[in-house]
Amino acid sequence: MTGRPKSETRKRQIHSEQQEGALADAVKTHQEEQQKPEKERRSLHTICHEVEEKWQKKKGYCGVIVSRDTVCQQLEGGRSCHQFNMETNAWLTKEEEEQTVTFCLDLPA
Repeated sequence: MTGRPKSETRKRQIHSEQQEGALADAVKTHQEEQQKPEKERRSLHTICHEVEEKWQKKKGYCGVIVSRDTVCQQLEGGRSCHQFNMETNAWLTKEEEEQTVTFCLDLPA
């Protein structure tokens, strides 16, 4: 489909969303692996490599990198860059967003 090209900012947003999705997929896969017996488990390095390959095979998902260290941080309860920025740089908190939406929906009534 033809249309306008995406801006550089939008391209970075899309890439960031893909990166976050791949990291979340790796964390979920590792947690599922921990349910298996110890002899059947795959290493975190192997899981990261497989998740990275899976995401790069998808159409339009090139350049996704799944770092073992980043996955380790998230497994230990760390926040992603996206989560941190949403919590510290957002104009409104989640509660304020919900109140604003509720207010706007009640306006026409």
